[in-house]
Amino acid sequence: MSDTVVPSSRGFFSVPPRVNRVHFLGVLSLYICLTPFLMVLTLSLPLGTFFFAVTLIAGIIYIIRVRIARLHDINRTGFWVLVNFIPIIGTVIDLIMFFWPGNKTENIYGAQPHRAAKRYWFYMLSAPVLLVCCALFY
Repeated sequence: MSDTVVPSSRGFFSVPPRVNRVHFLGVLSLYICLTPFLMVLTLSLPLGTFFFAVTLIAGIIYIIRVRIARLHDINRTGFWVLVNFIPIIGTVIDLIMFFWPGNKTENIYGAQPHRAAKRYWFYMLSAPVLLVCCALFY
């Protein structure tokens, strides 16, 4: 019997057991830059507060799952994600998770992640542009 952790399903919110640095930073930067845009867009609607709360909660759940997968890539348990809820220290932990290289071989959480898809490079590079656009039009 193998000790590797495998994902149970492949749905919209599915995250592989391990993600590399580009995937992690791409998803994180997209979330950080889309949140103000979604806030401005949804709060102008009649049920805007409800829609913003739902999208915010769904985004937070997805980001936590990606952080856990990144921790698995550096061979750490997912419980380390709880440190991200401590102000300032959470940001430092995110930076460490980005710069810390993942295991080059298989670990208990699965095989080495594949190269990041081009869309994650796009998310990572277009997020600052989106943030500036939101600031200019707000």
